Amino acid sequence: MTDTPDPRFAAWMRAERDTYEAIHQLHQSTQGGRQMANAEAMARISTLRREADRRLAELCGMEPPVARVEPRPSAELAQRPFTRPAPATALGYKH
Repeated sequence: MTDTPDPRFAAWMRAERDTYEAIHQLHQSTQGGRQMANAEAMARISTLRREADRRLAELCGMEPPVARVEPRPSAELAQRPFTRPAPATALGYKH
């Protein structure tokens, strides 16, 4: 076993640490969510998170996830006429 880690693994760990530190700083600056977070901080965290995910996918030999997928058109539901159920005269409860 070697003492030198895989450089891809080390890069992923650095990206995860950077993301964690950015989230911690945002948490501190918003006083635990009691104040509104600014858009720049949220965008920075999102960018760091995507980079960490990309590095993990590279490390695992997987394709990185697609950011957004267009929604599929919903299938039209078949229209059924409204009908009332048959009266339940055969069912009853007696003491």
